[in-house]
Amino acid sequence: MKAKTNTNTKYGVFGVGHLGHAICAALHGAAGVPIADVYIGVRPEKANPQNGVFGSMPELAGAADVVFMTVRPAVFREMAQELAKADYSGKTVVSCMAGVSSAECCAALPGAELVLAMPTTSVEDGCGVIAYTKCSAGLAQVFAKFGIAVETTEDELPKYTAFSGCGLGFAARMISAYISAGVSLGLTEKDCRDIAEALFTAAAKGDPKATVTAVVTPGGVTERGIIAMETEKSNIDGLAEMAVTAAYDKVRGRK
Repeated sequence: MKAKTNTNTKYGVFGVGHLGHAICAALHGAAGVPIADVYIGVRPEKANPQNGVFGSMPELAGAADVVFMTVRPAVFREMAQELAKADYSGKTVVSCMAGVSSAECCAALPGAELVLAMPTTSVEDGCGVIAYTKCSAGLAQVFAKFGIAVETTEDELPKYTAFSGCGLGFAARMISAYISAGVSLGLTEKDCRDIAEALFTAAAKGDPKATVTAVVTPGGVTERGIIAMETEKSNIDGLAEMAVTAAYDKVRGRK
């Protein structure tokens, strides 16, 4: 049975795209927050305060103690001047917006206690990753129920954003490519999906480098495939580094 989170705390999620939905699910499920204690913020025309659905950030913050901001950075910046007209004193705002600094958030959310965080959408089932800046012990306990939770600094958060925040997409893309490679051999997509899930799950356990050493027989067929991955034209180490570096440059505002 999941331990229930302190029911005195009310939570809000402003922006209910993929990440917003995942956080709602994580709060309800892994964190054990009662459904009645989680509110959401949507477009004004879809608001229904009686059901815990609010049409503005100030209204949502008025009902909730902790609000997760999951809108896109561009949307947040468009709303910043309007948001700044309210007072968020006594409220904790968890910004899950990549590349939006604490200075920007504080200017748009006066009085709020700010926490910067970068979760993966896989937090919804308690198997995700969330990196976050310093926060209260109670909120840290909630984050711990989301999966792997790492406290860091604002300066270091972009690295976690690139590696773990974007990493779910990178890993899924690699698995998708592997499934496609199996299908190209004439195997069924279902078999390829099942096998890929088993292989990647097993490979993630223990020391990956030790696994490579254990299964790659000199002169064998696995070695032939590994060599193909490590040519100048297609270097898997280089591709992984390029993906993480490109994401890091983007979150840091670099071209």
